[in-house]
Formats: sequence, C-alpha cells, structure tokens
Amino acid sequence: MTGAVLFLGDSFLPPPVVKPSRSEPARTIVWVSDLRDTAGRRAARAALKTAAHVAFDACRGRPGIRHLLLAYRAEPAMSLALQRLARAVAIRLHTKIELRVGRDVDVVLLDISDLDDQELLRERLEEMSRQPAGLAGAAALGWNDIRNESIRNAASSEYI
Repeated sequence: MTGAVLFLGDSFLPPPVVKPSRSEPARTIVWVSDLRDTAGRRAARAALKTAAHVAFDACRGRPGIRHLLLAYRAEPAMSLALQRLARAVAIRLHTKIELRVGRDVDVVLLDISDLDDQELLRERLEEMSRQPAGLAGAAALGWNDIRNESIRNAASSEYI
C-alpha cells in the first residue's frame, strides 16, 4: 500500500521509495494484470474479465474504497482488441458495484502496456485517491491519456 492506494493482483510496481509516515485507509484499489503471456486474443479477453470479477470482490469487502483501477499490460497485437473490451468492462463493473454494493465507486481500466514512467503513474494514482468518488465514473484509458493530465480529467474527457 502506498498512501491510500492498495496494489493487488500481479506484481508490477516496485515498493515506494518513501513510505508514508502514517497509515491511511485504502481509498483506491489498483488491480494489476499482466496479460502478455496469455495465449491469444480470446484468452487475454477472458483474463481481463476474470481480473474485473476478482477486483470487484476485493472492492466489495472494503467500504472505504472510492476508486477501482484495473491496470493491464498486453502484447501490442492484443492492445486494440482489449481497448474496445475495456470500456464495456468498466461500465459493467461500475454498474455492478452500484447495484450490489450500494456505493458509487469510480472504475477505470488503464492500459499500461507502453508505460515508461512508473513514478508518474504512482503520482497519478495517489492524486486520484485524494479525490471523491463519482468524478470519473467508468472509463477505459491508455498510458498516453494520463501522461499529461490527471486520471480524473482524462476519464471526464473520455466520457464527454
């Protein structure tokens, strides 16, 4: 956990250089899925859907969660197919959380296949964690979408 961000799923980001002086309750879950070794497009799509179900379970048991971000890496040949699926998964997962958990939790699927700055990603995640829920809704973004603006702004731009 970094600040109020809880990292689950596949190990991807190294531990933070500086740990927070006091522990904050998690407000954001980042579920990471490495889909690069999946055998084919169909398997990658199924793995992304499975990650969404598992992330839902992780979110359901934590009432303080305001944001759920599913970050995934995939082979370039699969990225486009997953990008189309990611938006549908984000909308379904957002609706499922509202209906079954009774809370508004922002759901963002983020393709980090071409991530080149892990520290900037960490900053974007912590910035999102400080925001109230309901500002991003459901969105599917790529790393280039958040390189120069916050996740919230990029999600809002996609929604409009």
